[in-house]
Amino acid sequence: MHTAFIVLIIGALGILVGFITVTEYIFKRKWNIPRSKISIFSVERKLVYTAIEIGLFGLLILIFIIMTFFILITETVDLSPFFSLLSSVMFTLFSAVLSTFRAFEEWKENKSQRRYYHDIAAAATFISIATLMGLTHIIYL
Repeated sequence: MHTAFIVLIIGALGILVGFITVTEYIFKRKWNIPRSKISIFSVERKLVYTAIEIGLFGLLILIFIIMTFFILITETVDLSPFFSLLSSVMFTLFSAVLSTFRAFEEWKENKSQRRYYHDIAAAATFISIATLMGLTHIIYL
Protein backbone atom coordinates (compact mmCIF):
# COMPACT_ATOMS: atom_id res chain seq x y z
CA MET A 1 0.00 0.00 0.00
CA HIS A 2 2.78 2.42 0.91
CA THR A 3 4.70 1.40 -2.18
CA ALA A 4 1.74 2.43 -4.34
CA PHE A 5 1.70 5.92 -2.84
CA ILE A 6 5.44 6.32 -3.29
CA VAL A 7 5.25 5.19 -6.93
CA LEU A 8 2.27 7.48 -7.52
CA ILE A 9 3.96 10.52 -5.97
CA ILE A 10 7.30 9.97 -7.74
CA GLY A 11 5.55 9.30 -11.04
CA ALA A 12 3.34 12.38 -10.74
CA LEU A 13 6.34 14.54 -9.85
CA GLY A 14 8.21 13.17 -12.87
CA ILE A 15 5.26 13.93 -15.14
CA LEU A 16 4.91 17.46 -13.75
CA VAL A 17 8.64 18.15 -14.12
CA GLY A 18 8.40 17.00 -17.73
CA PHE A 19 5.37 19.22 -18.32
CA ILE A 20 7.05 22.29 -16.83
CA THR A 21 10.22 21.61 -18.82
CA VAL A 22 8.33 21.32 -22.09
CA THR A 23 5.99 24.28 -21.60
CA GLU A 24 8.26 26.77 -19.89
CA TYR A 25 11.62 26.11 -21.50
CA ILE A 26 10.84 24.71 -24.92
CA PHE A 27 7.53 26.35 -25.84
CA LYS A 28 7.94 29.67 -24.06
CA ARG A 29 11.66 30.39 -24.19
CA LYS A 30 12.98 28.54 -27.24
CA TRP A 31 10.01 28.75 -29.59
CA ASN A 32 8.52 32.01 -28.17
CA ILE A 33 4.98 30.64 -27.95
CA PRO A 34 3.00 32.67 -25.41
CA ARG A 35 0.53 31.03 -23.05
CA SER A 36 -3.14 31.64 -23.76
CA LYS A 37 -4.95 33.85 -21.26
CA ILE A 38 -8.49 32.77 -22.13
CA SER A 39 -10.74 31.64 -19.29
CA ILE A 40 -14.26 30.25 -19.42
CA PHE A 41 -15.99 33.65 -19.30
CA SER A 42 -13.49 35.77 -21.24
CA VAL A 43 -14.99 38.62 -23.24
CA GLU A 44 -13.03 37.85 -26.41
CA ARG A 45 -14.18 34.22 -26.43
CA LYS A 46 -16.97 33.10 -28.74
CA LEU A 47 -20.23 32.13 -27.07
CA VAL A 48 -20.36 28.69 -28.69
CA TYR A 49 -17.07 27.65 -27.03
CA THR A 50 -18.30 28.87 -23.65
CA ALA A 51 -21.56 26.95 -24.07
CA ILE A 52 -19.75 23.73 -25.01
CA GLU A 53 -17.40 24.06 -22.05
CA ILE A 54 -20.31 24.62 -19.65
CA GLY A 55 -22.04 21.59 -21.22
CA LEU A 56 -18.94 19.46 -20.62
CA PHE A 57 -18.85 20.58 -16.99
CA GLY A 58 -22.56 19.75 -16.62
CA LEU A 59 -21.90 16.31 -18.10
CA LEU A 60 -19.15 15.72 -15.54
CA ILE A 61 -21.49 16.66 -12.69
CA LEU A 62 -24.17 14.35 -14.10
CA ILE A 63 -21.69 11.46 -14.28
CA PHE A 64 -20.68 12.05 -10.65
CA ILE A 65 -24.34 12.09 -9.57
CA ILE A 66 -24.99 8.81 -11.42
CA MET A 67 -21.89 7.23 -9.87
CA THR A 68 -22.94 8.36 -6.38
CA PHE A 69 -26.45 7.01 -6.94
CA PHE A 70 -24.97 3.68 -8.07
CA ILE A 71 -22.82 3.52 -4.92
CA LEU A 72 -25.86 4.22 -2.72
CA ILE A 73 -27.93 1.51 -4.43
CA THR A 74 -25.28 -1.19 -4.01
CA GLU A 75 -24.99 -1.02 -0.22
CA THR A 76 -23.97 -4.66 0.17
CA VAL A 77 -20.69 -4.22 -1.71
CA ASP A 78 -18.12 -1.73 -0.45
CA LEU A 79 -17.25 0.24 -3.57
CA SER A 80 -15.73 3.26 -1.83
CA PRO A 81 -12.10 2.53 -2.89
CA PHE A 82 -13.25 1.96 -6.44
CA PHE A 83 -15.36 5.14 -6.34
CA SER A 84 -12.46 7.26 -5.09
CA LEU A 85 -10.18 5.97 -7.85
CA LEU A 86 -12.86 6.30 -10.50
CA SER A 87 -13.75 9.84 -9.45
CA SER A 88 -10.08 10.88 -9.50
CA VAL A 89 -9.53 9.34 -12.92
CA MET A 90 -12.80 10.84 -14.23
CA PHE A 91 -11.85 14.33 -13.06
CA THR A 92 -8.37 13.99 -14.56
CA LEU A 93 -9.76 12.76 -17.87
CA PHE A 94 -12.31 15.60 -17.81
CA SER A 95 -9.41 18.02 -17.46
CA ALA A 96 -7.73 16.32 -20.43
CA VAL A 97 -10.90 16.65 -22.53
CA LEU A 98 -11.21 20.29 -21.51
CA SER A 99 -7.58 20.98 -22.45
CA THR A 100 -8.08 19.22 -25.78
CA PHE A 101 -11.18 21.31 -26.44
CA ARG A 102 -9.33 24.52 -25.61
CA ALA A 103 -6.46 23.43 -27.88
CA PHE A 104 -8.98 22.89 -30.68
CA GLU A 105 -10.44 26.35 -30.00
CA GLU A 106 -7.01 28.01 -30.10
CA TRP A 107 -6.08 26.08 -33.24
CA LYS A 108 -9.33 27.07 -34.94
CA GLU A 109 -9.12 30.76 -33.98
CA ASN A 110 -5.35 31.52 -33.90
CA LYS A 111 -3.37 28.95 -35.90
CA SER A 112 -0.44 31.23 -36.54
CA GLN A 113 0.31 31.95 -32.86
CA ARG A 114 0.60 28.22 -31.98
CA ARG A 115 -0.78 28.79 -28.47
CA TYR A 116 -2.58 25.47 -28.66
CA TYR A 117 0.72 23.67 -28.01
CA HIS A 118 0.39 24.49 -24.30
CA ASP A 119 -3.10 22.99 -24.13
CA ILE A 120 -2.00 19.84 -25.98
CA ALA A 121 0.85 19.42 -23.49
CA ALA A 122 -1.61 19.89 -20.61
CA ALA A 123 -3.94 17.25 -22.08
CA ALA A 124 -1.04 14.81 -22.45
CA THR A 125 -0.05 15.49 -18.84
CA PHE A 126 -3.57 14.83 -17.56
CA ILE A 127 -3.82 11.59 -19.56
CA SER A 128 -0.42 10.48 -18.23
CA ILE A 129 -1.47 11.16 -14.64
CA ALA A 130 -4.78 9.32 -15.11
CA THR A 131 -2.92 6.35 -16.60
CA LEU A 132 -0.45 6.39 -13.72
CA MET A 133 -3.29 6.43 -11.17
CA GLY A 134 -5.06 3.54 -12.89
CA LEU A 135 -1.94 1.42 -13.28
CA THR A 136 -0.88 2.07 -9.69
CA HIS A 137 -4.30 0.96 -8.49
CA ILE A 138 -4.26 -2.17 -10.66
CA ILE A 139 -0.71 -3.24 -9.81
CA TYR A 140 -0.40 -2.41 -6.12
CA LEU A 141 -3.89 -2.62 -4.64
